[in-house]
Amino acid sequence: QFAGRSGILDLCKSAVLARRRVLIRVFSFGFPRIGSAESLRNARCRGGIFVFLRAGSCFLRYSRGVSNSRGTPKFLNAKKTTMDKTLTIKTLACVAALAVAFATNASADIINFSDLSLPLESFWNGSDQNGYFESNGIVYYNEYNSEYGSYAGATYSNITQYTAGTLYNGSGQYAAAPLGGLSKDGTTDPNEIYSVIYVDHNYSMFAEAPVIDLSALESSVDGIYLSNTSLAVDVLTSPKYESNPAHPFTDGDWMKISIYGYDANMSEIGTVEFYLADYRDGKTDIVKDWQYVSFEAFTGDVKFLNFEITSSDNGEWGMNTPSFVAVGGFSTAVPEPSTCAAILGALAIAFAAARRRR
Repeated sequence: QFAGRSGILDLCKSAVLARRRVLIRVFSFGFPRIGSAESLRNARCRGGIFVFLRAGSCFLRYSRGVSNSRGTPKFLNAKKTTMDKTLTIKTLACVAALAVAFATNASADIINFSDLSLPLESFWNGSDQNGYFESNGIVYYNEYNSEYGSYAGATYSNITQYTAGTLYNGSGQYAAAPLGGLSKDGTTDPNEIYSVIYVDHNYSMFAEAPVIDLSALESSVDGIYLSNTSLAVDVLTSPKYESNPAHPFTDGDWMKISIYGYDANMSEIGTVEFYLADYRDGKTDIVKDWQYVSFEAFTGDVKFLNFEITSSDNGEWGMNTPSFVAVGGFSTAVPEPSTCAAILGALAIAFAAARRRR
């Protein structure tokens, strides 16, 4: 299972007391991977340096990330003798603490749309029938209907202007509320490209197929940056437009996006919910900037994503609220070099101490 930073030390302590074996992946991208030997056999190893902890002992293994047909990690040295000298519980606790420090000192790396290009104030909506676009190793799927000039799924845009009342006309529906993309430092940049996704969870191919494919990434994704579109903000805050069935939000209204995560086998690993607009309990919150949404609730390494938007405003034909969400990018946890060096150095010292006891 995937464990957050704060749970690592408690998990190690519990495992020691229960005489269970624990695996910590200390040199990896993302949070440390923790699990029992049984759960490890059921997951493909992505490579890295692992520390095995059990009551009274500790040893080190290195993996290239390859697996046999049963999914069991195949380690460079078949024997578990790289660090097989029995160590004290005190040493074990030190290694666990180092793993916690490693997770805490991982720095976030933002994957945005920096490799895409567009003419100023323009967008790509799939009209070329390509069916997808790719950016920085992530695939975004699109379904374009040439008969109606409409689409479902992902587009990308650099629109920085929106006129109230534009609604679905022209480029208005492709404008993100921040009026700019997400920079590598997490701020809004009008020169950056972003994605606008039309979430049609009922009538398009995306009722069953994922919209975003993260499987080619080498690092684990731990969150996404979302915002509303200018169209949604306009509809929810302006007097009602005669041409649109949606009504302005008042007390008790809400709009929520559900993010469904899937692993490499397309098995669902959890759902993350985030309110794009929330007028419940006296609140008047509408997301207008890039907000980070954590994937900590997912129970595994997410490889595919799908979305569903629901709202308190519904009519005869379904939801009245515009079903759009803007995506600025993703966040991955990358280890800081100094932290890696500290952990590897400490492990080397522990290994040397074990050799001297022989």
